[in-house]
Amino acid sequence: MKNTKLLIFFLLLFAAGCASGPEKSSEMQDTQVDSLYLTIKAQGKQAAGLSFSALSQRLQHAIGERGLEGALAFCNVHALPITDSLSEAMNVSISRTALRIRNPENAPDELDRQIMERFQQMIAQLGKASDTLVTNLDGDMVYMAPIITLPACLQCHGVPEVEIKPQTMDLVRALYPDDRAIGFREGELRGMWKVKFNAGQGRIQ
Repeated sequence: MKNTKLLIFFLLLFAAGCASGPEKSSEMQDTQVDSLYLTIKAQGKQAAGLSFSALSQRLQHAIGERGLEGALAFCNVHALPITDSLSEAMNVSISRTALRIRNPENAPDELDRQIMERFQQMIAQLGKASDTLVTNLDGDMVYMAPIITLPACLQCHGVPEVEIKPQTMDLVRALYPDDRAIGFREGELRGMWKVKFNAGQGRIQ
């Protein structure tokens, strides 16, 4: 079932097309679709930005209180509940994924892999990757934005015994036995934010 607002929009667009000439109808459709795309993309960017800010602030607080190991323990318990809470508040589905995951609950699907591989190609060719808005197989619109490895990330995601201290690596292995999210370099694609606008739901206000 498609998003109700989106369905109403297309019904109105169809009615306007019936009352206009072919050329005018086509121009109107292109303009309206472009506007809708930009609006939803902006809402996705807003949701991802708020999620990043919320996680970053809580992580900084955990580091200040208990050091880097405290931040790892915090992520293990609280990262998913924070994004779930924001998802509910914004009426969307917010998550993170990666090609090399730490938490198995963040495993990517095939579409995620395709988009992240495209991000990697963009970084290799242009030195950066741009966010995008796609439609998945269920007809849901999904905003996707790259997560780039920053210097601070290397303390937990860099090279063991180079950027990652032995005691930190021991805790990573204890909390995430199947961890594959290490060995990153600054500027590489660390992962991806996903904001899914579920069918039948409203939009961020």
